[in-house]
Amino acid sequence: SITSIESLFMDNGYIGVYNKKLGVINSLKSDFIGNKSVSIYNEYGIVESIIGDFLSNKGKAVSNTYGTIGLIDGRFVGNSTNYSNKTPMLGPGAAIHNHEGFIDLIMGEFIENTTNGVNNYGGLGGAIYNSAYDNSTAQIGNITGDFIGNYAQTTSGFALKTCVPTIKEA
Repeated sequence: SITSIESLFMDNGYIGVYNKKLGVINSLKSDFIGNKSVSIYNEYGIVESIIGDFLSNKGKAVSNTYGTIGLIDGRFVGNSTNYSNKTPMLGPGAAIHNHEGFIDLIMGEFIENTTNGVNNYGGLGGAIYNSAYDNSTAQIGNITGDFIGNYAQTTSGFALKTCVPTIKEA
């Protein structure tokens, strides 16, 4: 268990914070700027609160896979993902991707986050993407924020520019 992380994560090459297998982080209050992969990856873990700015990262700002997050509060500006079969972790949800996990509350500003995919995969949820397979669930309790100029597209020609998040339910 980690009580608190307060740092600046800038220009890192791989995952900035990786919480795995029932790990617990009580408070993660940090800024993530210009990182080259996922900034925070919570896999089967618990994070009580994430507060910070996520600016110009080339990978998902927050990825929650089978985990639980209480609060995400931040500014998400200019984050981008580019999916290919060589980089499946960098698929949908440039700011936040929740896959078969639970997030109680998301608050913030989501400005010009983009995701690019291949053949209708990966190019979903420029700001937020919530996903689950057939017999499972992914849940986000509440979302409060401003959504400005977020964008998702695929190489098949489909493009979507919207000011509301893309939420996919099972």
